[in-house]
Amino acid sequence: MLLTIALVVLCSAIVVFFSQEFGEAIKKFFKIPGMKLILPTALASFLLAYYEPWVLWVLLKLKAILYVLAEGIRDILPFETGDWLVAQILLLAALTVVPVLLIDLWSVKKTYERFKHPYLLSTLIWIITAFALVMQLPAV
Repeated sequence: MLLTIALVVLCSAIVVFFSQEFGEAIKKFFKIPGMKLILPTALASFLLAYYEPWVLWVLLKLKAILYVLAEGIRDILPFETGDWLVAQILLLAALTVVPVLLIDLWSVKKTYERFKHPYLLSTLIWIITAFALVMQLPAV
């Protein structure tokens, strides 16, 4: 236990002492063409593979929540034919527009500037929500 604490303190001291050199090395590393794309993609892939059970658990919980919301919309609809698909489409449309609109309103209120990436965020939410609505995970 004391050895671990001593090693953590020693490594922290080395990092603090050579922080300027580490910063310059990281800047040089990111100047390599394509590194700003490859490194985050590799890191995200590693984390997704390493924490796969947790990712599946989160997706299952998201799917359950989306299905409850779609059932609520389905109960409101006045027709029976195709009500499940219409409920999913309405849910998908609402979940992609409403959060981005709220973030934009909050950003205008706080900084007097509009949200810079509404289309990117909306597209990302749409992809995740659509994937969660249509995925079929094996029963555990």
